[in-house]
Amino acid sequence: MANDPLQTFRSRFARAKGYRGPYHLWSNAAVGVTSVRRDDQFEVTDAEAGGHVYQNGRHYVLSGCTTLHLIRGVDHILVSTELRDVLQEHCGESVTFQPARVRDRVTGRTVTGYAELRLPSAICDESLPRVEAEGGHAWHFMDCHLFVSERAAGEIDRCGILGLVFAPGFSDFIGRAAAG
Repeated sequence: MANDPLQTFRSRFARAKGYRGPYHLWSNAAVGVTSVRRDDQFEVTDAEAGGHVYQNGRHYVLSGCTTLHLIRGVDHILVSTELRDVLQEHCGESVTFQPARVRDRVTGRTVTGYAELRLPSAICDESLPRVEAEGGHAWHFMDCHLFVSERAAGEIDRCGILGLVFAPGFSDFIGRAAAG
């Protein structure tokens, strides 16, 4: 589908040959979007301030494209209710959620349809080879990056949520560091 305007935002999970560890899950639609915890709510903004609109009174969306299903802050991860439901189903007890009050910093408007993802288990480059990645599990890296098991990544991808990217281990961090 060469003329598909949403092709950029289609989930892209492909098992890495010979790799059996966790996959970093992030949103290519949310590049430049940040969230800051302020008291009992989260303020969301984007570097270009204005590239996002609301759809049916819910969710922060890239104008004309897709809901931002995963938004990172320096110490938290916000997920859409759709992604929350999928994570809950396929990652079991490794995930918990807290209702999130989200406000657009530019307009002051409240955005509904998000939850804060709470991940009790951490992962780092040293622990990556020892992580039990069988079954459906999720971990955090530095409180703001989401990692999921291979099985969970496959199930999340099958759900067709737009804007998600899967990278084996810390491979995308290495690629970004080398490019930057």
